[in-house]
Amino acid sequence: MEYVSEKDWCPSDIDIHVPGDPRGWRAPDEDRIYHWDKIQALMEDEGYRLVDLHEHEFEKNGVYVEFGSKDTLLEFSGVNPEDLRQENVGGVQFSVPSEEQFLSIYQESSKDSYRNENNNFKDFKKIDYLKEVLDD
Repeated sequence: MEYVSEKDWCPSDIDIHVPGDPRGWRAPDEDRIYHWDKIQALMEDEGYRLVDLHEHEFEKNGVYVEFGSKDTLLEFSGVNPEDLRQENVGGVQFSVPSEEQFLSIYQESSKDSYRNENNNFKDFKKIDYLKEVLDD
């Protein structure tokens, strides 16, 4: 969201969505993220430690990185991963949702009481921002 908005949202973690089981949370933790063994090895090589397999969450010096399956995006929010804009920065290619796509994603995320209680309702601030930007 910061990449698209160019605004500091003071994130508490970094969410990275990679290929994974389209069943999402219904899939076993160890199978939910494809190539998990490679991701885990890479993160550990970078000095991160796995703190929660269920959340696929790593920590290093107070920085948290969580991995999720991008293959659940369509069912979850109506956003097709194939419709995401492709970016390339420093030779790293990644997908970026548009403001409209972020709005759909955050509106769905905001329905999760666990996320709200642990995310200081930041999703609602992002939703308000996105609605304002899209109404202009």
